[in-house]
Parts: sequence; structure tokens; C-alpha cells
Amino acid sequence: MYKRRFHAGGWDEERWYSLFMIADGYLKLDEPLKFEMYMQKAMAFRPGRAEAPYALAKYFREKGEHYKAWYYTLRGRSIPMSADALFIDKPVYTGRFDYEATILLYYVGKHEEGLRESVKYLLTKSEHLDSVYQNMGFYVKPLGTPITNHPVPRDAAGSDFHPTSVSFVGDLHNVRFVNYIIDQRNGSYTMKEGTYSPDHKVRTRNVLWDGKTATLMDESNTGLALLPHRIEGLEDVRVYVDDLAVTRFVATCAQTGPKIRVVQGDYNLSSHSLRNCKVLEPPTDTDCEKNWLPVPGTSSVIYAWHPFQVGVVKDSKLEIRAMHPTPWFFRHLRGSAVPIRMGQELWVLTHYVEYTQPRKYYHCIVVLDGEDYKPLRMSLPFVFRAIGVEYCLGWKAEGDSLTFAFSSWDDNPCLTTAPISRFEWMDV
Repeated sequence: MYKRRFHAGGWDEERWYSLFMIADGYLKLDEPLKFEMYMQKAMAFRPGRAEAPYALAKYFREKGEHYKAWYYTLRGRSIPMSADALFIDKPVYTGRFDYEATILLYYVGKHEEGLRESVKYLLTKSEHLDSVYQNMGFYVKPLGTPITNHPVPRDAAGSDFHPTSVSFVGDLHNVRFVNYIIDQRNGSYTMKEGTYSPDHKVRTRNVLWDGKTATLMDESNTGLALLPHRIEGLEDVRVYVDDLAVTRFVATCAQTGPKIRVVQGDYNLSSHSLRNCKVLEPPTDTDCEKNWLPVPGTSSVIYAWHPFQVGVVKDSKLEIRAMHPTPWFFRHLRGSAVPIRMGQELWVLTHYVEYTQPRKYYHCIVVLDGEDYKPLRMSLPFVFRAIGVEYCLGWKAEGDSLTFAFSSWDDNPCLTTAPISRFEWMDV
């Protein structure tokens, strides 16, 4: 019937659609050569329509014929929105070729372009977002900068513990020590209390490293009423200097009640202690709070990324004071390191996670307006050494370079310095 309609002549849009549907019929009849032939006939008959090259691009991508798929993607991607009145498949013109490109660029060997296209897609499109998010990990590469081990002694917190993530405050480093190892095959934890067992508790200690000496921080007078829990200690301590020039910290604690909360306290350098702590309540009731980022030199705290939210602590509760809309991708971002001032901007190191077994961590820098905190741009994602459980709590700017302290599999803290020119940026 479609063939009869085509040969009957008349309105070209209907005749084009007849060729398109003939091709679709042959695909359903499992006759791929005729499917391709009639899609090509449709392309030749009405070259301003992108539906036929999209059908071919999708078909050959799914069949693993990636170079043919890439040819049709390039062909169709150059076609602007059709001015025709009939049978317009609008998403073909507004993003589906871009989606095909995020996959095909890997197979045609254009990995840098693939990462760029994937980030752009996640910042601007609305279809297939989860798929692009999951696939983007195939494009992410290490920074490729020299890596050195952090010099803190591995036994500074006792024989049950080893060093992991590091937070900077000036030239001083707070080093988190933990008593567990992560199985790189499946992400499971085994804890040490003299011997290793999955039944032991997770424990954290904090050590101050001044470049020469490692000093165990005293956590006996935090002022917190700590309850028994399978996770003990102040985790992910982030040290900063507040608007009153006081050295403070925020950390995650599972022992303050039935829900995991962020605590804030004084990081006392003279007594080497964590003191005067208080539990911070979030703006809304949640079961778990982590990754709050205090903004140095202010009373502000970055709380969330989608939408972007900044608040201040009032009477031990975080009150949101500014909010900005953000792209879908930002729902996956979490705060990593205390932000740093770069001229009139605030730079924030963030991470996002694929919750596979084991988990996969990726990093990117988000640049905010220094006054109203509006997100301006972000770097392309990267890893420091390799994809896996890789975490960074500390970084600092030194001239035209950025120095990072990162851990791998919650062990082996390392330092690496990368020139700012190494990072590629995309507007948000």
C-alpha cells in the first residue's frame, strides 16, 4: 500500500513518508538490505529530512557496524529542523543524533571528543540521560600528572590503622586514618581490630601532619554524646578558616543519633584536638548527610547541587540562603574538597559515583560566581590514577597549578600537581 501511495504522486511529504514506512516494513520483515535501500531512497527523495539517516544510524549502531552508523550520524546531524508539516519526529532534530554520537565516538576512536560530547549532552538534553551518564565512564582518563606518596607515616595512628584522605589548611594536613580495607573485586569491607574481620567496626582517627611530624588529634573532648554504632569516629574531616579567622572543621558522624549527620567544631592547633562540636541539622529531615562544603572566609556552606543550594548555620540548623537551577547532571555531584578562591570566582572540586560493585568515582571542578555562587562552568571529568574508589578531600592552588591529595581504595594517600591549562571547561 505504501508503494502504491508513492507511485500515485501528489504531495511530496506523503510520498517521502511512504518510502520511510516501506523501509520500516522491510526492517520488521528482517530484510536489512531492502531496509537500508529504501531509507536511502527516502534520503535522496527528501534530503532535508533527518528521520531516515537517524533510523540507519540507530540500526547500524545496534548491529555493531559503528563506522556505518557514524557516517549516517554525521549525515543526519547536519540537517536543521525540517519546515515540513507532516510526520516530523522532533527529537530526531533536537538531540537523538547527539545521543548516537556519545556512543559511537568510543568505537570510532575519538575518545576525547566522546567525553566532551557526553558532558555537553548531559548539560543540555533530556532523553537517555541515565544511559549517557553510565557510558561516560568509558571516556574518562587519568590526569596523567606525576604522582607521589603522601609522606605521613603509615603507623601514625596505631597498628590497626592506615592513612587515607587528606584535608589541607594552609601548609597543614589533616590525614584520616581508617582500620579497614576495601576488596577491589567487589567493594566489600574488612576491618582490623588486631586481626581482620568483616564483623569488626569501622573506625576512624585523625592525624595532623605539619610536614615533619604526625600528631594524633585528640577526639576525647568533642562535646558530642556519642552512641554505639558500627561506624565510629569523625569521618571525612574538612578543615577550613571561617569568617572569624577561626580554624574549624566539618565532618560526618554516625554516632550522634539514629541518622547520620554532619558535625562542626573547632580544629584546635595548639592542643591538637577536635573540640566544641555540635550536630548540624539539615534544611529538611533526611537519613544521611555528608559532603557539606564550608566556604572559607565566610559563614556559608554548600549543601546541594541540583538545585544548587548554599546556606548558613543558625542555631545548629542549616538555613538555605541562595538557590540556583542546575542541569540534570548536577544531581550526581557531591562535594569533595573545601572550595578555593580564584580571583572573583569560587572553585569547587566535586565527585560523582557509579554505584557498581565496586563503586567508581570520577572528579570534576565546578566554577561558581564568587558573590552569588551561581554555577558558571565545569571541567570535563577526570580521575587521578585509575577508575575505582578514588577520593579527594584536599586541594590548593599554587600559581598556575592545582595540587590535589587523593586516596585510592581508602588507602595510600598521594599528591599530584596539574597545570590549570590541563583542564577543559564547559559552560553550565
